[in-house]
Amino acid sequence: MNFKQNGGLMAYRWAVIKFLSLVLMAQPFYGCAKVKESGILPFMGTPSPDFSAELLEANSSSDKMHMNGPSARSGEWLSININNNTLLSNVVRVTASGDIGLPQIGKIHVEGLSGQAVERAIIVKAQKADILITKVSVGFFQSGPVYVLGEVRQAGEFAYREEAVLVDLIDQAGGLTYRADARRVFITRYNQPEEIEMPVARTSKIMPGDVIRVPQRYF
Repeated sequence: MNFKQNGGLMAYRWAVIKFLSLVLMAQPFYGCAKVKESGILPFMGTPSPDFSAELLEANSSSDKMHMNGPSARSGEWLSININNNTLLSNVVRVTASGDIGLPQIGKIHVEGLSGQAVERAIIVKAQKADILITKVSVGFFQSGPVYVLGEVRQAGEFAYREEAVLVDLIDQAGGLTYRADARRVFITRYNQPEEIEMPVARTSKIMPGDVIRVPQRYF
């Protein structure tokens, strides 16, 4: 083989090597062109399945239901605000069997549940009773005194008794003054955003921590 033939062979081999190099270099770019379709680079493996927003929301809600914090126990007092509605909201005590009772909604088992879990249980129970709930909040607190202010003779702090009603507290406060509105009072209740207007009657129940304000009557 002369020099001319040998030079042609070397040129041919170099052309083949150059062509193979270009092919190998083009492969990553070809893979990258498919990133838009798969959402991953070629070396990242197969894509993971997408998680729906509903599933993430459900997991988030579940996490909230098991957050660390107080839980409902027998004898515990719960203040429950539903839709800022005084007909649905209440301050209730967990019974020995771990239940609470709410107006129009009924009995709910809450033993061992966190505040968030109690809220969820209330929503589920209300749906079964065809009651629409737009807002519910649950607070834990210890049984405390009741306060009577305004147009009574001896305003102050009084011990709470489960069997006591509004007129009993007014009597303990020395009765109404001559300036008092004898028809109604206003009560500030734990976990309630606004004062509750309540008639002065033996059917009007009080709750631990209530602040009772007897207004002045207007002539």
